[in-house]
Amino acid sequence: MFSTELDAATIGQHTAFDASKSTTFKATAGAQWKISYGDGSGAAGIVGTDTVTIGGVKVEGQTVELANKVSQSFVQDTNTDGLVGLAFSSLNTGEIPKHARHADLY
Repeated sequence: MFSTELDAATIGQHTAFDASKSTTFKATAGAQWKISYGDGSGAAGIVGTDTVTIGGVKVEGQTVELANKVSQSFVQDTNTDGLVGLAFSSLNTGEIPKHARHADLY
């Protein structure tokens, strides 16, 4: 997701997550992620955990990835501020410690 780890010009009209304003965010020391897509776009950043609520479902300790680099195509797409990845561990691109991800529990 767009985060305040990005410079203000890159954030532009996007909503950016500010981890310092979350009382439940915890950075995962040394953990990073990077992804590239078939169209040549990509993003990279840091990893942490936080309490996430989507559609009324609350998950504590959910791994989140905060972008500190994004392709220009993401900057230009002001309709999107990030992605929700619900993949299994084998598809994860983050370099994070091995632990059960919520998708693996089902």
